Amino acid sequence: MKVLPLVLASLLVASAAAAYPTVDRGALTGGSSTSGLAVSDDGRYIATSQRSEGGGLAIWDRLAPGEGPLLVDVCEAVDVVWTSHITRGDAFYVACGTNEIVRVSLDTSTTPPTARADTPIAVGAEAESNVALAWVTGDTVVHVTSSATSLSWLHVVALADDAVDVATGLPASNAGTPIDVVLPGNTGRTPVVVAQSDGSLFWMTRTGTTWTAQSAQTLVGTTTSIAADPDGVADFLLLTMSAGEAWALLQNSPSAFPSLFDDELTSPVASAFVARSSGFPVVWIAGSNNTVNVLDDSGIWLESFDLASTGSPVAIAPDPASTDSVWVAGGDGTVRAVTDRPWVTSLSIEPTAVGDGEDFTVTFEVDSDCDWALRIDSGLSSNAGTSLSTGTATAGEPQTVTLNASTLTSEGDNRVVLFAELSGAVGVDSVVITLDTPPEAVSAFTAEPGDGRLLLNWTSSAEEDISTFRIYLSDVAFAKDDAELPTLALVDEDGADVDYPLDVTAGEPSSSQSTSITGLANSSTYWVAIQAIDSAGNVGPLSDVLSASPEQTCGLVECYGDPGCGCSASPAPVPGLGLLLALGGLLFGVRRRRA
Repeated sequence: MKVLPLVLASLLVASAAAAYPTVDRGALTGGSSTSGLAVSDDGRYIATSQRSEGGGLAIWDRLAPGEGPLLVDVCEAVDVVWTSHITRGDAFYVACGTNEIVRVSLDTSTTPPTARADTPIAVGAEAESNVALAWVTGDTVVHVTSSATSLSWLHVVALADDAVDVATGLPASNAGTPIDVVLPGNTGRTPVVVAQSDGSLFWMTRTGTTWTAQSAQTLVGTTTSIAADPDGVADFLLLTMSAGEAWALLQNSPSAFPSLFDDELTSPVASAFVARSSGFPVVWIAGSNNTVNVLDDSGIWLESFDLASTGSPVAIAPDPASTDSVWVAGGDGTVRAVTDRPWVTSLSIEPTAVGDGEDFTVTFEVDSDCDWALRIDSGLSSNAGTSLSTGTATAGEPQTVTLNASTLTSEGDNRVVLFAELSGAVGVDSVVITLDTPPEAVSAFTAEPGDGRLLLNWTSSAEEDISTFRIYLSDVAFAKDDAELPTLALVDEDGADVDYPLDVTAGEPSSSQSTSITGLANSSTYWVAIQAIDSAGNVGPLSDVLSASPEQTCGLVECYGDPGCGCSASPAPVPGLGLLLALGGLLFGVRRRRA
């Protein structure tokens, strides 16, 4: 039975039928003990708050849903909202079960993103326990409702600096505890309404930075959810009760008695307004039996469908950037994707790393017949980046595409994105393949002779993954195109056995680097060359082969690596009577060892 009074019915303009998603395509997995759900304003990041110890926040990236969530250890959390601020940027705010909330910002330069949790913000008294958060687009504050003993509170946290600006106490005569706080997405973002478990509702008006308790109202029964239209189109709030009822409340008439919206629900536990391209939203109400009922804005039943979930729904969040997707979080940590977009059920790449000219294969399956495209450097845009291949797919049948490393665009990780399109709705997943080519040759390679040593200098390339440089040394001439490169065993100046070729640890990319070869015979000729080796073991081309002869000197080469060295490139002249001693010093190569 549904009874809508004339005053409410006159405000609700019946909307023409419009498409809305009802297909449960699949699930985001990897979370646990979910308590709240939020989606970024571009629809890319889906987050759940988690009550589990060591959890707090799970964040999925829609560009790579199969890679699982980024887990941010914040606290045992009870709710989460997405926020945006003109100067401070975007962030998730997480409510802890204590009196603290935490701002978590994302670094979106990587896929999945990385996250940073700021210092917890104390909200209210230490004895208070946060229950729920609310934020709508364009607002400058996050609303927090909390409970302490027999009191309920509304707090406001400024996004600009996380200052706690307001604490409004709610009437103590109502015995219930808060379950949620909502506000509509209208221009004034008012009223703010707190729903309590005992059916109590508290209206607050806001003027500037002042929040005033306007009225209280109580329905008979246990409240399970309350929802407001985040777009501000629907002019009413929706309240669900454990007895199977949904009530419509005119948000600008707190003294008016609520109107019955639906009384044939089964254990409703979560609700939301879902936007449609036609303008007026539909209402989604999920029951503990994993059934979602869809009603139009006047309370007319439109459709029901079941979720393939093992956990009772706890929250519903439409995609703010599109009308083709809605996310439903279950208490078991999964997030169901109810969407018109095709779902990529599997995606893999083999091998995961390739070198120059090597082939690799991408294998995938989708859950519906659709067109597909593989792109690189595209992000979520099916028109960006570089196209690798296109085709059509049949639901449930593996598709295998063979590509060549020449199609990859950069050394290192390349993200290959699969777009699956059906009637304008596009599902996305991605996978990473590493292009690992041999390093480039070093540049500016020189060999400077010293006393019983050679000082080698070179400049490394800009490649990030060079791990070592391999030095070849020989007392016999060789060329860089020789089929077999030389080996040589030496005893260095410290008496240690050293075998060449010798690998030395690489320094920073694009930097000048040096090493010293000791234990050489003066006046003998040696040939040297060098090549770079990356972290995967790929060997770069050999440098030019240089020749040099160590000689008895007291110069810069002798001082290499020894900041206390007393040698000079230009030794001071010795007085005439000491000429013999000076000559003797030169003959015997007086010098200090490097440390």
